[in-house]
Amino acid sequence: DDAIQAEIITNLGLDPGSPLDAAIYACIPPDAYTAILATAGGVGNIGVGIVEVYDADVGTPYLGNISTRAPVDAGDLRAIGGFIVEGELPKQVLILARGPTVGVPEETRLPNPRVRLFDSGGEIAVNDDWGDASNVAEITATGLAPTDPNESAILMTLDPGPYTAIVNGVGGTGIGIVEVYDLSGGVIAPQ
Repeated sequence: DDAIQAEIITNLGLDPGSPLDAAIYACIPPDAYTAILATAGGVGNIGVGIVEVYDADVGTPYLGNISTRAPVDAGDLRAIGGFIVEGELPKQVLILARGPTVGVPEETRLPNPRVRLFDSGGEIAVNDDWGDASNVAEITATGLAPTDPNESAILMTLDPGPYTAIVNGVGGTGIGIVEVYDLSGGVIAPQ
């Protein structure tokens, strides 16, 4: 029921800023889920949107991975994944930029993604071609390393706080994904 959903979302302090924004409250078991953002206005109504996911569980919230899929080019068209490292201790985080292995038709995939990581002070890391990373052995040991040499990865221990991962194309255009994994077993949340 929409009224019950609205009351719960408001009581959590998470109600959207506009009556045109959408929100869903759900109690879901551990598993992989996908949220899809689309316009309700039909063809011709396009723009930039954002999907936010909050773990509202009382006790020990846990969100182990977030990802964003978007059209990407070498210019202003980017996939952006904002996230927050929560808690009081640093967390080991793996950020991946995928394109060649994205599950869309091959001709629409981003051929060579690059990932850059920012904190509130600016850029703190960048990678193009994960095999060139200085900690490639550690990335491989996570079991999450990209399977295509053109994909990118950053593995770092991050202090609590907000971060932004941005994926651009290197000389190409297509669908790219930015993925963020918490490898410390702690809490990571979308920003």
